[in-house]
Amino acid sequence: MTDRSVVFDASVSAKWVIEEASSDAAHVLLNECIENDVEITVPPLWGYELDSIVRFRVSRGAMSDEDAASAYAFIDGMPLTVRQIGGVRRRARAIAAQANQRRVYDSIYAAHAEAEGCVLWTADRAYYRAVSGFLTHVHYLGESGTQ
Repeated sequence: MTDRSVVFDASVSAKWVIEEASSDAAHVLLNECIENDVEITVPPLWGYELDSIVRFRVSRGAMSDEDAASAYAFIDGMPLTVRQIGGVRRRARAIAAQANQRRVYDSIYAAHAEAEGCVLWTADRAYYRAVSGFLTHVHYLGESGTQ
């Protein structure tokens, strides 16, 4: 695995625009990547998931339209590479099956990171627990040492 690129899933990335538990740790990881010129690469799903997270909060009254606009601007301005990689969906289906997951989308990030040869950071403890026994490139935000 290379330390020149990294994948962050939506559970970590949402913490950059929504103040919640582990937001500080997520910001530290992001800043370390930027300061050390580490490429952040994500699958196309990433942007749609973040848009949905923000929109959901607005629809529930947990975020103002102004804060949502700021969040969208931050997301849209992120220094990252959105990359479609052949075979990722197939591999994600296999990962989801091996981890006994009901949905495949969380495994898209793991498969993407695997294809990129880099680590994936997630804040989804349940997903991390499901895959950590066989995917060593998946890291949990709680283990980052920045909390």
